Amino acid sequence: MTNYAAAPVIIADHVSDDPLITIIVPVYNVQEYLDTCIKSIVSQTYRNLEILLIDDGSTDRSAELCDIWAKRDPRIQVVHQSNSGAAHSRNVGLDIAAGELIGFVDSDDWIEPTMYEQLYRNLTSEHADLSIIGGQGVAPDGELRLPKQNVRFRMDSEEAFILANQPGYFGIAVWLHLAKRSLFNGLRFPENICNGEDYPVIYGLLDHASVIFYDSTPLYNHRLGNGGISSNVEIHTMELMDQMITLVSRKYPRALKQAEYMGLSVSIGMYDRVLLLGRSSTYISFMKEVRKRVRRARKDIPNLSFLSRGKRLQWMMLAYAPHIYDRMFVFLYKHIK
Repeated sequence: MTNYAAAPVIIADHVSDDPLITIIVPVYNVQEYLDTCIKSIVSQTYRNLEILLIDDGSTDRSAELCDIWAKRDPRIQVVHQSNSGAAHSRNVGLDIAAGELIGFVDSDDWIEPTMYEQLYRNLTSEHADLSIIGGQGVAPDGELRLPKQNVRFRMDSEEAFILANQPGYFGIAVWLHLAKRSLFNGLRFPENICNGEDYPVIYGLLDHASVIFYDSTPLYNHRLGNGGISSNVEIHTMELMDQMITLVSRKYPRALKQAEYMGLSVSIGMYDRVLLLGRSSTYISFMKEVRKRVRRARKDIPNLSFLSRGKRLQWMMLAYAPHIYDRMFVFLYKHIK
């Protein structure tokens, strides 16, 4: 691990004419990656930053590294708390943030030097309330997974729901967004779930914003896992998707097809996780509900042009032959992944 914390003290040069951006970083047991993450933030070309490191009861050296960085850069503020989860950490950051604009970075990721300058420039030049940047997934072997390139869209809320809920664009990740502080009025991350806590916040931001701008330039680097299966099964995410679909149906009907696709995609993803964990008997009612929803959508699945042919075939098998799907999915995952 590169020990950036041993480097000389950084003196932050603020540009008073620029609004303060608060960057909220939940931190938990990431000592291997934390220096790289923080260095990428303090090195931003946009200088007027408030950097909130929320140490969530780390048991490794992460808390110590946060304190070391705070001594080096006056823009950094550290909060130490007992372990309460990433959602609570982000909410703590939102409650104490002083910035006019709010962004997030995950503590095992890193950002390119111009990311916040680009986000801010797009926000101001397009008179937007919400600015979104492209992100690339970085696999353990260094392979990059990129969004569609050379895409720049100025959108209203309905158009944003269309793009957010189909593959290849910005998706639902809080760390790709720079938002006006006022958009978070009434919005906080749900603290009772471990996966999918971004959904209600991002959909709320898209709903609250009048103008949204998306720039696909990949300036955020998201560290992908090693291929292991998370043991968390959050069936509540299906309820969160239902809430989003209800909102879209009521206010943004042109985006309904994409919203329903995303709801189905999230539910099937959780269904697949239950299969791989061998816990189908524990979630019988959930599995039945997902099968019912896929079966109900079977006539629409072939027409989802933004879905790959392989994915359409996979979903059709689940719709018409779920028991065969269950066995084949587990077998193929174990032998072909």
